[in-house]
Amino acid sequence: MTRLQIDPIDMRTRPDKISSDINYCWILNCIDHFSKFSWAFPLKNKSVGEFVAELRELFFIFGPPRILHSDNGREFVSSVIMELKSFFRDLLFIRGRPRHPQSQGCVERANGILCDDLGKWMSTNNSSSWSTALLPVIYGLNTRRSTVTKATPYEVMFGQRPRSDSEFWKLVHEAGIDDEENLPTPVDEINNDMIDDTPDDAVNANQDIDNDVAELFVQLSEDVHLYFSKTSPTKLIITSTASVSPSTIVTTPTRHDTIRKNATDHYLVPENKKMKLQQESLHMIANHFNINDCVGIEIHSVD
Repeated sequence: MTRLQIDPIDMRTRPDKISSDINYCWILNCIDHFSKFSWAFPLKNKSVGEFVAELRELFFIFGPPRILHSDNGREFVSSVIMELKSFFRDLLFIRGRPRHPQSQGCVERANGILCDDLGKWMSTNNSSSWSTALLPVIYGLNTRRSTVTKATPYEVMFGQRPRSDSEFWKLVHEAGIDDEENLPTPVDEINNDMIDDTPDDAVNANQDIDNDVAELFVQLSEDVHLYFSKTSPTKLIITSTASVSPSTIVTTPTRHDTIRKNATDHYLVPENKKMKLQQESLHMIANHFNINDCVGIEIHSVD
């Protein structure tokens, strides 16, 4: 995460009473501005303690963002900053203008979509508990293709599609398979690829490398690097090992690298257009004034 936008959604008009001592009245909606990956947490009240508890848990799992963006009141944000700074000293906070879509557009749109999807889920499942619907609805949003990055937030975040082949697991259920060893071939092959019990012995492997073979490997690596540098914008990275000077390791771009690069390219297109329009607008305004002119600026009523 680079820039995380957070915004509380007021649900006091439709509180979700789980028990006598648990009554949810707010939703803390968090969205990564780049990947559009979302998190949502039910809150009993809009207090600094509940905010910090949920954000701290989120940051310790996924890592803290570089920038935390919120449009809450100055005193509220200052209290959140003081609480989180003790754990994440390099975290940068930005406070946007309240009810200002230009600075909070991403999370404001996400709030509307989240509320709409919560209503649809509750209607479809004949449920009155929106806190129960949060997890499946957020999962649906994270596995839905984004019009900005042209990929799902899940893919941009984790570099792979979610393993949720409902048809496959339906067949497993119908076949009455309860033991892992009896799973069909696709899952069995995945497990074999993921687990490698062979111990790594880099020293012995390097001792068995013949110098002629190592030199040939270097030449082939350089040829591959030259080929991809001409045909692909993503270049290969070649590093030399310390134990055997002639040998090199060629690291090809991973699937996750490709997904994030494509997402970045798509993400920057509208951002560059906005920046260009902003610069043109400022240039047009500047042409109407001269140095030392007195200029009045309207201040919104909420400020």
